[in-house]
Amino acid sequence: MRLGERLEDPFEMPGGSSAAEQYVDQQVTEGWGGLTLAYELSETLGVGASLYGVYRGQFSRNELSFQALSAEEGALSGLSITDCSYSHFRTLAKLGVAWQRGNVHLGLSVTTPSLALFGRGDAGYTASQVGVDADGNGIPDPPVLVSDAAEDVDAYYRSSWAIGGGFAWKRGDTRWQASAEWFAPVDRFTVIDVPVEGGRFQGNLTQELRGVLNVGLGVEHDLGDELVLYGAALTDYSAAPGDPRVNATVTTWDLYHLTSGVRFAVAGSRFTLGATVTFGGDRRPSTSLVSPPEKLVGRGVDTELDVKYRRVVVLLGFLFGQGRQFLGRLSRTKAGHWGRLSC
Repeated sequence: MRLGERLEDPFEMPGGSSAAEQYVDQQVTEGWGGLTLAYELSETLGVGASLYGVYRGQFSRNELSFQALSAEEGALSGLSITDCSYSHFRTLAKLGVAWQRGNVHLGLSVTTPSLALFGRGDAGYTASQVGVDADGNGIPDPPVLVSDAAEDVDAYYRSSWAIGGGFAWKRGDTRWQASAEWFAPVDRFTVIDVPVEGGRFQGNLTQELRGVLNVGLGVEHDLGDELVLYGAALTDYSAAPGDPRVNATVTTWDLYHLTSGVRFAVAGSRFTLGATVTFGGDRRPSTSLVSPPEKLVGRGVDTELDVKYRRVVVLLGFLFGQGRQFLGRLSRTKAGHWGRLSC
């Protein structure tokens, strides 16, 4: 993901000109893998438990630059670049219970807080400024050039409790489904523990998560002859608090997903065709991920970014005849104990 803007004449300089640019780049990867065990207590009730190992990696880079030239041929310029990256491994568990009777299905799940295993990261910044009059006394401050880096330092990540529930009800040829999951807040913590030696580093990479509740609603309608229409709507609210002191998360905007599609059969094979539209937005400051020296803050270019998110995904799925026969035999298999790998 890349956010940025270019500004023309951000400084008030009669007879002069100025320009500025600021960009934020971020890439986040998270993968889950684990083992699930389930047990059938009765014909209507079952329980399950999953133990997951989770990998999370993140790279972030923030760049701010500005230049100005006055009518008296005075000049100023500044540059600030901060970047960081980390990899972290943690483990957590998910417990669930499912109940069904007739056309009604209910489910409940609880996800435990994560347990950190290990993580490492890097962070650094470079900042320079020339010709800046920070105190406004008419005399430019001495030029500044600072640079520092911290490599192979400890990195941490935490996730908290989550409680989810689901409901499905079939009436006639229509099946209704609803689900919700609440994620507990996580207090502010340090992601990359940057050593402060001689006061050169001005801050660490920090993270905080607020509590959020996401919900979803889906419907399927069977028109007969293996022709099924479906649609769904769900929320994807951001847990980022939007506090500039919490600088590990750029995506503070909430997202909304709308999905629609059709399932049909041709010559003994089944096909699914659909599309998902995602949209959202927010206004947020373009702040540094690892704070630069305080002198570079508030120089007229610390404006807010107007973020608008749009995405359309087209889905195509298919299951050929032999695969349908295999799944049919599998669904008729009676089992009381199940174990599976999941990711």
